[in-house]
Amino acid sequence: ELRELSVHSATLFDQYTPGEFKYGMMCEAVGSLWNYLGPEEVEDAVAFYLQSKLGYSIVPSTCKHSTPDVEFQMIHRETGEQAALQVKSGKAKIDCARLSNLGMKVYAFSISDSDYSKASSKVIRLSPSDVEAFLRVSIATLPAVLKHWVQHTIAK
Repeated sequence: ELRELSVHSATLFDQYTPGEFKYGMMCEAVGSLWNYLGPEEVEDAVAFYLQSKLGYSIVPSTCKHSTPDVEFQMIHRETGEQAALQVKSGKAKIDCARLSNLGMKVYAFSISDSDYSKASSKVIRLSPSDVEAFLRVSIATLPAVLKHWVQHTIAK
């Protein structure tokens, strides 16, 4: 984990420091793509997947800290169906029982092994490998940080 933190720190340094020297390019990215992304980048990756692959539009006014159960709400562009997203990165786990009580479809994404046995049919588990595979074929349209890590990690 210390190696992953060092590589992530180097990338952040590069992102906020002007000039041609890029420290992060000197670091070898070993391991899962998800190990190199911070919580916001993981959320961006999953949001990109939901919008591009599954046809949802994010409702910007729902992207607030006042809605701790979900990251944001969405509306499907063709059906008008409402849904929400919860993302957990690192070792944080999804509380499926709580999400089941929200009254709408909720997409749940977790890097750790969350227990989905208490989830209702309204809680849809998003697989990290499915999202990563989508990112790898969509690399040309990714935000810069995601593009960097998709290009510098090896798919598992």
